[in-house]
Amino acid sequence: MKKLFFLLVFSFSFCFSQTDFIFPFNSDSSRWIYDHTNAFYGFVIERVTCSYGKDTLLPNNKIYKPFGKYFYFRKDGSKIYQYSSNNSSEFVRYDFSKHVGDTVSYRRQGSYDYVTLMTGDQNKVVFGQSRRVLTFQGNNDVWDDVADSIGIIDFGLGVEDYFELTGAIISGNIYGNITSVANQNNLIPNTLYLSQNYPNPFNPITTIEYEIPKGMNVRIIITNELGQQVKEILNSYKQQGSYRIEWNASNCSSGIYYCTMIGNGFQKTTKLILLK
Repeated sequence: MKKLFFLLVFSFSFCFSQTDFIFPFNSDSSRWIYDHTNAFYGFVIERVTCSYGKDTLLPNNKIYKPFGKYFYFRKDGSKIYQYSSNNSSEFVRYDFSKHVGDTVSYRRQGSYDYVTLMTGDQNKVVFGQSRRVLTFQGNNDVWDDVADSIGIIDFGLGVEDYFELTGAIISGNIYGNITSVANQNNLIPNTLYLSQNYPNPFNPITTIEYEIPKGMNVRIIITNELGQQVKEILNSYKQQGSYRIEWNASNCSSGIYYCTMIGNGFQKTTKLILLK
């Protein structure tokens, strides 16, 4: 009887610890500040401030909160869903009831299979305090480390782009370095940079961001796998600053395309995947 009682108490405590994970999810004055490092350059290229925007009704008739420029999230119990513009669908980005080795989500888009696993569960020091940190691993070198009561502390978008949390204001509590929040819009890029498009894969519209350190003529072209030019989406003089531009591929067939930015002797190419 004592053994049975111990097992029941242990099981209840373990289950409670799994579901008691706090993921900050709100639309107040909370802010998360990330350093964006690009492997091509090997150093921090920008500082990004993320916050939750207003509730947004998306084409799948569900309400999400935008988080920065990359994500639309909604919360349901222990799960955080992310909206995908592909077929106006969604998938589970995080599930805090899972254990290491469990599948968090599986989905197929066209001929591609996407699987997210929970691959880590440990205590780490985050802003001077030991916190439980869960790691979620997806396809194509996409991963997230999520800390209890803090949220996303780092994430990777492909092999090149890595984001690390340097400071945050969460429900009035201040963590780490937040001195850049007020000056976020005054950051000036110090090198030419072409970001990975988002979303990717996409259907049929995707966003491309780029930065230039001084005024110059900038050309951005789209080519197919045969190297044939499909679209010239930009060819003009641009002043110093950060920009974004959209490509509408509604007249193109599904497949792999390449986006190339050319300016002042610089050339950078990224791969785009169109799925219809």
